[in-house]
Amino acid sequence: MKKARSTGLASSGPAGALPASPDAHDAQSRIGAQLHQIYEEVLQEPIPQRFLDLLSELDRVDHVHRQRNEE
Repeated sequence: MKKARSTGLASSGPAGALPASPDAHDAQSRIGAQLHQIYEEVLQEPIPQRFLDLLSELDRVDHVHRQRNEE
């Protein structure tokens, strides 16, 4: 089995990966900004009533189980 030769360059990517080019860094920055924008938009959306109903039901069931365990 051959031993990998170190180039002495620090890399945050996979072993043997070359440092990212400025264009790749710009693309990653744009993608990151777009993902952040989408995430912020999703946070502003209301929680669907169905999810709220399910959470209420889970709280109710949890409350019933806690009461039974206290007896």
